[in-house]
Amino acid sequence: MSIKSKLIRAGPGTGKTTEIVNSIVSLIEHGVEPSKILAITFTTSAEQEIRDRLLEKLNIKGAEVEVHTFHSFALSRLDRDSFRLIDPSLKSFIFYKLLLDKGVYSYGDTYILNNQLSAIVSNIDYLRCYGITPKQLRDNKEQILSKIKEKLSNNKNTESQFIDAANLYDHLIAVYEGYEEYKAKQNFIDYTDMLFKFIQVHKDTVFEYDYVFIDELQDANILEGKVAEMAANVGKGKDTKLILVGDAKQSIFGFQGGSLANFHKFSEAYEEQTLKINHRSCKGIIDYSAEFMAQNSKDQKMIEEAKLL
Repeated sequence: MSIKSKLIRAGPGTGKTTEIVNSIVSLIEHGVEPSKILAITFTTSAEQEIRDRLLEKLNIKGAEVEVHTFHSFALSRLDRDSFRLIDPSLKSFIFYKLLLDKGVYSYGDTYILNNQLSAIVSNIDYLRCYGITPKQLRDNKEQILSKIKEKLSNNKNTESQFIDAANLYDHLIAVYEGYEEYKAKQNFIDYTDMLFKFIQVHKDTVFEYDYVFIDELQDANILEGKVAEMAANVGKGKDTKLILVGDAKQSIFGFQGGSLANFHKFSEAYEEQTLKINHRSCKGIIDYSAEFMAQNSKDQKMIEEAKLL
């Protein structure tokens, strides 16, 4: 038995996890070594669910299948003795200290902690998910500020808002650079760095897997999409099959860099399969969802997909 590389579009309740688990079980029952199969999903709870189902269906062989989140997979392939993983609380403190040291805001400490810190951290993390560096922000400053000014053109007090935005832009770069410098000096990495390091270290690695399954593709950011390709040896001469499962209509992690660009990219590269039967919702909910999608989405593929449910 063999499975082709493909993109599986699976709406709510159509059994994304079941499809992945059953495919893995079938491969192993037909002689594929469990150690030659990798499954990557988005959350630790989803990872555990896949593990539990494989154990239930395959007993000890189910434990031999590698199941990871994107970050745990990247971490498993890095030298843990060469860096330290920064604690999220320390990360927040470093950003807080940088905001104070760089004089980014004139507000009191409590206001910065409660109203500004998380936004700054989230915005910088968002940039990092796309691989955007402080140097790129500096080199493209004029072009980016021009776009910002264009976006503000219809607002009242456009000029003063633009001046504030330009000042914040410079501060944002300074804080971003300060965070990167701190990590380098202390030999720290964070969760996004895991993906960066994996991509740097394993750009030429040919992995042992014959089949790689990616769950919840719609929530994967650009870096995670690259990790998926590398794990499946795309462009490396080994015929590893890459099976991607997700639902573009359920993309909810845009704030973390989750990108439908992965969907569009893999849609062009691989044949598609659609899981059409919703096992979770009644017909009224399904019909309403399809109508809502038709009225509110500009993506014709999503609209047609919703009609099939």
